Amino acid sequence: MVDPSIRGECSEILLSRFADIISRCIRPEPEFRPPMSEIVQDLARIVDATGEGSE
Repeated sequence: MVDPSIRGECSEILLSRFADIISRCIRPEPEFRPPMSEIVQDLARIVDATGEGSE
């Protein structure tokens, strides 16, 4: 499910990457959730790949 207001602004690959991050963060067992440092690195890679952080 994706907010219709962002339709066309994000590629399906990008949305898939975000969905993967989200699914890892909401695992029921805390020991299987990634540390925040890993999440930050993953998000930084996405931003770097899209060029959105180069302002």
